[in-house]
Amino acid sequence: MYRRRFWYVYGRRRVHVELNALNYSIGIYKTAALMKSLNIKFIRPKKKHY
Repeated sequence: MYRRRFWYVYGRRRVHVELNALNYSIGIYKTAALMKSLNIKFIRPKKKHY
């Protein structure tokens, strides 16, 4: 699994890296288009209010 500072955020870049790690040769723009067509939204952490 690809880990970096914000490993809990899944966007088109992270999905692209995960698919390439699984031997799916796909570009980042194609990944974004597939996510849009499948209505997959990215997950972003909430801002902490304290």
